[in-house]
Amino acid sequence: MGAEALATSAEIARIAGKDRALIGNWRRRHADFPQPVGGTTASPLFSLREVEAWLQENKPDVRLSPEGKLWHALKALGDDLRLAQVLAATGAFIALVRNGEWQTLAHLSDEALETEVPAVVRKIFRGRAVFPSRLPAGTGPLLRDLAALARQQGAASLFEYFTTRFLEAQQRSYAASPPVLAELMSALVGSLPRTLLDPACGTGTLLVAAAEGNRRLLGQERDADLAQVAAIRLALSTDHAVVGIEDSLHADAFDGEQADAVMCNPPFNERDWGPDELAADPRWEYGLPPRMESELAWVQHGLAHVKPGGAVVILMPVTAANRRSGRRIRANLIRKGALRGIIDLPSSMASTAGIPAHLWLLAKPVPGSMPPPTVWFASAAENRIAEIASAWTAYLREPTAEPSIGQLVATMDLLDDDNDLTPARYLTGDGWDPTTVQSLTGEINDLLERIRQLLPREPRPDPLAVSLTTVGELAHAGILEIHRPGKDEQLWSEAKDLVVTPQADRLDVEVARQPTVLATQQTLIRINRRDVEPEFLAGFLRSAHNLLPSGGSSSGIRKELRKAIIPRLPSPEVQRTYGTVFRQLEEMRTALHEISGKGELLTRLALDEITRASRA
Repeated sequence: MGAEALATSAEIARIAGKDRALIGNWRRRHADFPQPVGGTTASPLFSLREVEAWLQENKPDVRLSPEGKLWHALKALGDDLRLAQVLAATGAFIALVRNGEWQTLAHLSDEALETEVPAVVRKIFRGRAVFPSRLPAGTGPLLRDLAALARQQGAASLFEYFTTRFLEAQQRSYAASPPVLAELMSALVGSLPRTLLDPACGTGTLLVAAAEGNRRLLGQERDADLAQVAAIRLALSTDHAVVGIEDSLHADAFDGEQADAVMCNPPFNERDWGPDELAADPRWEYGLPPRMESELAWVQHGLAHVKPGGAVVILMPVTAANRRSGRRIRANLIRKGALRGIIDLPSSMASTAGIPAHLWLLAKPVPGSMPPPTVWFASAAENRIAEIASAWTAYLREPTAEPSIGQLVATMDLLDDDNDLTPARYLTGDGWDPTTVQSLTGEINDLLERIRQLLPREPRPDPLAVSLTTVGELAHAGILEIHRPGKDEQLWSEAKDLVVTPQADRLDVEVARQPTVLATQQTLIRINRRDVEPEFLAGFLRSAHNLLPSGGSSSGIRKELRKAIIPRLPSPEVQRTYGTVFRQLEEMRTALHEISGKGELLTRLALDEITRASRA
């Protein structure tokens, strides 16, 4: 079945339908339980083949689900950086099975399948599917198992399972829309719109949630692998969907299309979204979006794509409600009657990455109509979706009636110097919801447990007995390349590139997991040799060996980067050992930052609830 399928204790528990603690008990109580074959001390990996054999011998009543085993077999075909490609190729094959083409291939030998299946897929999809020209040796049996399970469980159901597992595994790389968010956004759009557009659709979660009847669904995504995943998910559930590839802001696949509604979870905080080359774009009816406010570009892109009266439901970072740079556009949206409501979301509901956000509810003004006198503010929780959607519908019918949920605020009261649209300013206690608080508390406890697992422990890696070199010397030797964004040209990172951002006194170095556009002050390091571990370099670049001078210019900091000190490259095994430790430390830093934000939110919710009576 190709490469070895591996899984963590938590993943084994899931596909066995058991509690994670039970797997830990088996490890402690049974000396013959399979030993880890990879991973880290905090998160070991086990051979699924060995675990299944042990279960058959010792726990015959416990079975690993076939779809779970298949998913881990698929993951083994590529590392985390190529998992989106593996999922996209899997989707193309499942579509091939559903459409009946598999019947012409099933009689072939396993070896023949590895060359014939790619040829058939590429011919049928005619370049519209990302699929390898040849499959890895040993994947013939995997294809047969995949085809059999797709027929047994249903193609759409099986691919949804794989997509869910992918999004869970990649939640730090893709801030995907949780199903509960997709359900809420679909409920807010309602059943009337016949044509629905998502201009940044990712894997298509929002559109899948809104697929009903003969509704026409349009999606666009700049990542080709994710676009294919979205296209296949939609093709397996409806015959009325089209997904385009490219960045919607720069290469609109539906230019001139007037949809009935737009739903969108756009990329957040993109600095180089195109403010210079798109400065004269006619979409900016409410003002040119500031360089640091890419989300306001997506808001206006959505409004430009709906008919008069058409709805736009868009996820926005909480900072978009009060940043001074965006106050002119916020004021124009209110003044012209385009912004109709804002819903505060708990972090677990807003994003798989746990980032707090708001839902902005907009409608394209009908020419000649009077702007509504109020804006609706509300706070959401997972168990209130039907109530929120009902309250929103009632508000649209009568924007001056007392709402069953939330608060109405007169538009004139919002047009002050700040134009602060943060819902908490106008809600009296709605932010404190037992479900929200319970969810937030659970997330904090999960992060605390993760941090405890990541805390540095002995033994540390042995000190390196090697001489030192610099980034500039490695570049001169051709081991790596240093790139900077040009004035009029975008620079994209690739998987395993290092993206370097100067901070107050140190370098912030991130190992890229997916293609990303670099900001002007960032620098890219591209490694040219397979035996160089990117996490090894990143860790030493972040260290005190490479403190930055205060007040340096961007060009000066780039010179400092070339002079950055790192050890001469030891063996790949030693690099991987150090890289594992550095990666754990970076994960711990990220978790600490995340728990700080959640703790701040929980503290504010408690404070606002305690003082609510005095504001009433």
